[in-house]
This record gives sequence, structure tokens and C-alpha cells, in this order.
Amino acid sequence: MNRLRTNIYLERAQLDGLRERALTSHRSVADLVRESVDDYLGSPKRPLIPTAPARLAAGDYPRSAAGWARRPYFLHEAQITWAEFIGLLHSADDERRRWALTRLLDGAHWPDVWRLVTLDAVRADLPLLRFRGRRFWEALVDEAA
Repeated sequence: MNRLRTNIYLERAQLDGLRERALTSHRSVADLVRESVDDYLGSPKRPLIPTAPARLAAGDYPRSAAGWARRPYFLHEAQITWAEFIGLLHSADDERRRWALTRLLDGAHWPDVWRLVTLDAVRADLPLLRFRGRRFWEALVDEAA
């Protein structure tokens, strides 16, 4: 987080003002930059990016009958429900199952992937899938082997 705060762009006039304050207050410019950025962003104790438990608490995975009737959050091109999607994931039709697995691995939150498939299922179909995160999943499967 410190790196994020100190990498925010400051205008030249602000930086010159901080240098002058540093000379008169005997504090480092870096400390004054951090204070300025904290003032701009708000409290430094407030997380800027939600943590995984916070995201899960908000919940994208269905927890009710109405939720199962909605479209999965990671599917943008298909108008199917969660229930239909899970049916595709466990389909005997290889092409449909691989299509669903590709969408799941490419866009779902980490906990949702493992709620819906096993490592063995991923390992079995991964060599035949094509998507942007495939190298990550290949490394994961190799590490778990």
C-alpha cells in the first residue's frame, strides 16, 4: 500500500511546496508525500481494494432460488442461468462442458471456481481449452500434481 500511495503523481508546485515544508520541519519529503496522499485518499487505514472475504460477503454466487435464475456474473455473451450453466459444466457433451469450463476459469472468482469444479476436472480438460488465463491454470495444475 505504501508503494501505491507514493507512486501517485503530484504536481510540480505541490512537490516544491513539500520540499520547502521538509526543510523547515526537519521531516523527510517522503513522509510529507505520504501524508499528502493520505489526505487526498482519506484514511490510510481504509483498504482501497476490497479483500476476498469482503467480495464474497457481497456475493455473486447464488444463495437463493432467485439467484439461481440469474445469469452468472462472468458470462457476458450468453443469456443462461446459473442452473443451466452448472448443467453445462457437468454435461456429457465434451464441447459444451469445455465451453462452460473455459468461461468459469476465465472469469469467475477463485472460490466460485472451486465450488463448481474439482482440480481433477480442470486437469482433464485444460489441455484442450483456449483462453487468456490458461498459463496460470497450467502452472496451478502442475504445482498441485
